[in-house]
Amino acid sequence: MALTTFTTQYEKQNAFERVLSDVLTRTPLLLFPVRLETHFRNRNSQKELCVRIFPNEIFLDYLTDSLTRQEIEDGKLFWLQWFIASGSPRREYEAWQVLCRKYPLYRAAWICRTMRPKEIDKFRPGGILYYRRPYQNLKGIDDACLSIKRHLSFIHIDEKHRIDPYTGEYIFERQIRKNIDDIKNQLSFIERELLTCKYIVDYLYDNVQGTVSYLRERLDAFLAFYEKYPYYADNARQMELWDVDYTMIRSFSAEVDDFISRMGKGRISLNEMIQKYLHDPKHNIFPGIKEKETEAPDMPVSHILPNRFMVIGEEAESKKIITWYGNEIPSNLEIGFNPTDETVELPYRIDGNGNLIVNGRCKWMVDYDEAERVGMAVTIPIDHRIQRFNYIYVLGFKQADLGDLRHLIDLFNSHNYAYSRIEILKAGTPTNHVENGRKYMPVGYEDEMRQRYDAEVEDCYQSPTHNRSDARKIASILGFSDDDYRNSWGRVLKAERCEDENTRVAYKALWNYFRDKVKIKDRQLDRLLDFVGDFMVNHVRAKGNIASFRIDNLPYGILPVTDFLKLDDDLRNADPLLRGLNGFLVAMADEWKRLRKKRVVSSEELKGNDADRKYLEMAGQAPYSISHLKRAIIDSPLLPKENLELPPYLRRLEEVGHFYPWGISNLTEKEELTDLIGVVKKVLDKISDEDAVLLVREFLDLFTHRLDAWFSGELDYILNEQFGRQERPVPKIGAFGWVFNLEENKRTILNDSSEIISKMRIPARDSNESGNIYRMSGKDKAEFILAPSIQHALSACALRSAYLRTKNSDLDSHMCVNLSSMRARQALRILQGVRSGISTSALLGADLERYLHEAYRNGRYMEAEMDRYIYPLRKLFPLKVELETEDRRADSYSMQLISGEAVISSILDKWAYQESVSSWLEKNRNTLDWYVALHAETGIDTIHAHRVSLFKGIERLVDSYDALNDLLLSEGVHRFIQGDMDSFSAITKFMVDGNGSLPPASILDTPMEHVVVSHKVGVLMQHSENYIATAFCAAEPSVDGWIEEMVGSLSTIFFCVQRCHEDGVLSWHKCSLAEIGMHPVEYLYLSEYETTFTRFIEAAWRLKNHCFREKVKVFWNFPEPISDKTGISLADTEFLISKLRMLILRSSAMKAKDWIPMPPNNSAGKNELKNDPDDEQSIDIEDLKLRYKYVLDLYKSLHLSMSHQILSLKSVRYIADADLIKMWDSLVKCVSYGLVNSLPTYNPELSLVSEVEGVLIFKIDPVLQRIEFDKVVQKQLDFLSTFVVAAKSVENRIQQAENIVKITAQRGSSSAEYIKALRVLTLDSFKIFPKFTMDVMLPDVKDRMACDALLQNGIGQYSNLDFDSFEDWQTEVSEVYGGMNLWHDVDMIRSALGMTTPSVSILQVKEGREIVGDEWLGCSVEDEGDLQNVDSIVLYGADTASKLYSRKGERQYNVGFVIDSWIEYIPYKKQTAGLAFHCDQPDNEAPQTLLLAIHPEFSKSGTSEHWKLKDVLGLLDTTRFMLMNRAVDPDMIYSDPYLSQFLPLLSNFELENLPPYFPITSCAFRPKKSLVGGRRFDIFDQFPGGNLLRN
Repeated sequence: MALTTFTTQYEKQNAFERVLSDVLTRTPLLLFPVRLETHFRNRNSQKELCVRIFPNEIFLDYLTDSLTRQEIEDGKLFWLQWFIASGSPRREYEAWQVLCRKYPLYRAAWICRTMRPKEIDKFRPGGILYYRRPYQNLKGIDDACLSIKRHLSFIHIDEKHRIDPYTGEYIFERQIRKNIDDIKNQLSFIERELLTCKYIVDYLYDNVQGTVSYLRERLDAFLAFYEKYPYYADNARQMELWDVDYTMIRSFSAEVDDFISRMGKGRISLNEMIQKYLHDPKHNIFPGIKEKETEAPDMPVSHILPNRFMVIGEEAESKKIITWYGNEIPSNLEIGFNPTDETVELPYRIDGNGNLIVNGRCKWMVDYDEAERVGMAVTIPIDHRIQRFNYIYVLGFKQADLGDLRHLIDLFNSHNYAYSRIEILKAGTPTNHVENGRKYMPVGYEDEMRQRYDAEVEDCYQSPTHNRSDARKIASILGFSDDDYRNSWGRVLKAERCEDENTRVAYKALWNYFRDKVKIKDRQLDRLLDFVGDFMVNHVRAKGNIASFRIDNLPYGILPVTDFLKLDDDLRNADPLLRGLNGFLVAMADEWKRLRKKRVVSSEELKGNDADRKYLEMAGQAPYSISHLKRAIIDSPLLPKENLELPPYLRRLEEVGHFYPWGISNLTEKEELTDLIGVVKKVLDKISDEDAVLLVREFLDLFTHRLDAWFSGELDYILNEQFGRQERPVPKIGAFGWVFNLEENKRTILNDSSEIISKMRIPARDSNESGNIYRMSGKDKAEFILAPSIQHALSACALRSAYLRTKNSDLDSHMCVNLSSMRARQALRILQGVRSGISTSALLGADLERYLHEAYRNGRYMEAEMDRYIYPLRKLFPLKVELETEDRRADSYSMQLISGEAVISSILDKWAYQESVSSWLEKNRNTLDWYVALHAETGIDTIHAHRVSLFKGIERLVDSYDALNDLLLSEGVHRFIQGDMDSFSAITKFMVDGNGSLPPASILDTPMEHVVVSHKVGVLMQHSENYIATAFCAAEPSVDGWIEEMVGSLSTIFFCVQRCHEDGVLSWHKCSLAEIGMHPVEYLYLSEYETTFTRFIEAAWRLKNHCFREKVKVFWNFPEPISDKTGISLADTEFLISKLRMLILRSSAMKAKDWIPMPPNNSAGKNELKNDPDDEQSIDIEDLKLRYKYVLDLYKSLHLSMSHQILSLKSVRYIADADLIKMWDSLVKCVSYGLVNSLPTYNPELSLVSEVEGVLIFKIDPVLQRIEFDKVVQKQLDFLSTFVVAAKSVENRIQQAENIVKITAQRGSSSAEYIKALRVLTLDSFKIFPKFTMDVMLPDVKDRMACDALLQNGIGQYSNLDFDSFEDWQTEVSEVYGGMNLWHDVDMIRSALGMTTPSVSILQVKEGREIVGDEWLGCSVEDEGDLQNVDSIVLYGADTASKLYSRKGERQYNVGFVIDSWIEYIPYKKQTAGLAFHCDQPDNEAPQTLLLAIHPEFSKSGTSEHWKLKDVLGLLDTTRFMLMNRAVDPDMIYSDPYLSQFLPLLSNFELENLPPYFPITSCAFRPKKSLVGGRRFDIFDQFPGGNLLRN
């Protein structure tokens, strides 16, 4: 067996290397990425490493040359419509829009390209066959039509007959004269162009016909104007034999008529015209395209998959290299389910155990053994001691039959035209979005449609702008010719983008800016700088030499790689400076490696308390520097010179003094790079500020830490300079994938494996495989979390994972989250305080003070209370809280508290979760400064019980604080996982700085699967058609009648009056509310205003009993002198009427949708309600209108009466008693209409003059008692002022109501507007309950009859409901819901008064409209299967309801109000929870990069120089090495003693030869001056006598 395996592997190796050995070293390799999944297993006592290989999306090819019959037809239609458009850009583009409306853009582009006629370019404007298109100047005709309309708009009929002051003619005439000639010319042009056309396509004909018709209308209007004003028509002026303008308009009108008559024929529809071309074989100019046999989508295949894969791994311990080869991959390997595959009956199915069973040729995607058989998996036998690999490489190469170029062209065309698109990305485009970061804006639909059209129809890729485009560079590197570019990359989105060229221009300007600062004349230095500058400008790019591109939603890049250590030998024929540069870069790469190993943080190091800082350090890495500092430098012969150990490549720079000025580290400030940004914008004037800043920053980075960019620059030099001299080779297609630091998870066999296998019904495995179940004990613990929901499980996963990854030891609990019920309550209490605006520190401090105050309860031996320590602790940890009072009568004040967070901060870092807080404090108390100070003031250390109690209190404080942090951390993770980024940001901000608002803690909510029962409780009232002549009764007659039912007749409700006669005798009177004309609805609302109500009944009683001069007093109860105490007093009904009032005020009007929530299913019903979300069609609008008009008429009558009274009193000296009585009567009416503040306290002293049988009787003599008389008159005037104000209020209400209804008079007012107006005329709190019908919601007669029967049956309709159970339900819900509590109180009071309970019925519907009458879900049901989502409404007073069905067919109306509503959730016994597993899922992703491998000995010639496997492995090692070195950032370099000596290489000072007389030192050259961003800085200015030293 071993021999067979060896032989097989030997043959596979030969086959693999045979493919590679045919590739010359000058041919690059293009390696596409694959995704790997790995697994360790044991089979037949042999340990194996299993490697599965999945091709990345870029491998897939969906495109075929065939089209469906419909696509072929539509392609022809497009090109013929384009042809008919005859060079009109707008009309041609309309043809493209028609095609794009039918197909996705990428498919429309492919149809257009595939069906494109070969000779189409000859038919373009300027082409030799353009004359064959139906119209020679269609665009000109459209423009002429537009010009005619524009000129007509310049002619205005002037009824004011204005005259031009210069010519003396009417302005209208001048406009006619100036514009008609131009219009005639345009019309003649149109006629001339259409004269030779046999057919005129419909859109052109309609445009011309519409324009001429409009012209005809305007000419008729002009002629009518001439007829209206004849002097315009005969207005010949000096030297005019006839009126030119009139003659012109008449003759032109005749010409237009002739044109219209000639245009009557020749119109043809676009479709008919196209068919004329299609039906004649001689017009067939389309290529022959194979027709697809089926409409099914093309299945993805891959033409670039390697022939086979090999796996190379380096064992971690021994560094041994293990190599293994896979099976040959079939050329027709399917990479997706093929629904047209007739050889497979069912492509996939789920078996009885829930396993996915896949059949057919894509089985390899889910079956490892099948994957191994077809070469997409490799099984490597390994030694049982091997547990870790440093890396795993997977390689494969394609033996192309058609050639690699053909496969590459087809591949990229597939991605550009089939199910996706290719877009050239702008440099710096982010692949992941972060807040405030750069955003990627994909090409919009309209922009893509235009770009596709320009590429496929207008051939924009032939534009000169494409010569230096990024897409052309990609195509060139891939070995594409110009024709290949035009057929592939030239047609992708944004193919015209020239980021690389723009970067070259910017780099050149920036390099020249710094180069000009070197004033030294030195040939060697000049040659070095010129070479480096040219090399950098042309080849070095910080953002990459080859533009990234997007395939659908996945970004890809092409990365050139080579083995740079071996490259030096192959550069022997190159410029010595280039070889020297490569040596310098290789040497620096070793320095980067040294620095990387020392400073770069890896994910494995994210452990312990410092894990957060390390993570932020990793996450804070950016592809370019985000800020720069400028540093002051100084140089002087007096300062010592260091002996620098610089690389030889920089030696000449050292010799001229470039590195000698001393940098002063602490003299730095932020540099805004304004000058450099200006340099870039000067050469790239259209560049944005953001892009200019990016170019400057990345340019500076090139001379600091971007070593990788210089290496890539060498490869760009090779690709463009070396390969460019010869025919560029097409790369060899291959694939690669890698995994680093692969480690086997530790596991142990469970003893009860067989029992678990049996219970889980796991099918029997192959006899070669072990049937064991393992417990994972390595990094993958194989834990699981059971949570109330999937979201909770995911949140718990994130928290648990963070805890496991960051703990240093088993005792490390700094990331442990404990949300037990007690700690959750602690945290919620603090969270509630924080959400109320109290700081965390204040809450915790108050908790500590409360604990100290109540400490005596916690111990039996406390010698004294702990209050004595509160004030000293406040001084040690002060916190001042500003309290603002809500009442103006109190002043705001400050309160001093212990700062809880300060107490915690004083111990947190030192304690560091080592043990319990109280134990740690006991051991380390003397190391705490605050405790020493507390003992010095209070002597607490000598009282053991007090000390222990204080430490316990602080321990509780820390626990509360930790509980809050645990809750906030958990809630933040929970919100993040749910996608609620606003709440997550708010929580994060609060945890960082303690500011901001916090959302409620949703992670503590337990979601349940339940049935939703929507409960409503309402009251039906009997509606009245007759309105009583009072405002309240007319506004709401139904409530008036219902209140009387609830409280009884007002004739049985009494108040008492004590009357003091003029002779001083007291009399007592008993009066009912009915006797003074009060109505129940007035009693309901007016009794809320106790003082006004008392004044109201007093005034009404006086008016009834003609008692105007005596004093009276009103009593709500029955005083002792009243002997007849039958009936009910106002005091006795006060509680009941107040409850009814509260019930009415909190209620809402009942509507049809309260009974049936969903509109009818038929279309008629939907149309009736689609614009009426509030069930407007079901409301009796006419009734509301009548109510409004009735109340408004009452108001107008009252206002008229009051106005007459005011007018009659305008000139009187005093007010007679008869007039006073009328005024009081009007004011009483004002109150009954809702003007509750209009009635003053009745004053009998206002009575001054009465009339008896025509004789005036003065109560006070106006002559003898003049002073008293005048005082009363003044009081009358004050009363008159009050009366005037009331009259004005009445007038204002009338105006407000009319404005509300008048605003929408044109369309009729809505119910809401009538209700609003009625409230203006009554009270703001007045409830209006419109009548409603169920005819709209229940259009079917049967449904209405069923509803009537259900209401008639009452609660007996439901099998699980009787009177007692309903009473129990009513009592239970009244304890929870406010409206039901009020109704329950009303019912209890009425029962106590001997009144009967209203009848009740229940209407229950499911799915919004289907009536359910079996069991009511307000009570319990026996079978859980009977539960369902329903809407239920309990209707009190159902016996008063009008029947919904009427034999006469009339609409029946009901009226009522809803007193309460709530949602009840009935949970199921079984609930669906969330279960999450901790497992090592195969989440390795393929690199989003294509490696362009260049052989390090690419320039060697000869047939024997071919690629070898070791060359490829060396390339992968170098690539990995370079990728790891990329993590080095500038801060690491600046802190390195060696690299900081010469990096950064750029300096912003001028370098110049010293004067001849200056003494020569080891440094021959010095800076001319020390500059920092143009600012002079001189160190000698910083100390006394420095100017002498400087001189």
